[in-house]
Amino acid sequence: MQEVSDYVLSPFSKEQKAIIKEKISQAVDSIVTIISEGVDKAMNLYNREEI
Repeated sequence: MQEVSDYVLSPFSKEQKAIIKEKISQAVDSIVTIISEGVDKAMNLYNREEI
């Protein structure tokens, strides 16, 4: 059994790094949309439940 602090402070796995990279890219895209097209447009594009 792994200690909670060891788990929380452990490096990200390869799979987690890929997900984080994707989410950062989506965050940047959403910020650009907010600036260029407004908050409502960004919310409609990026606040969807992923299936």
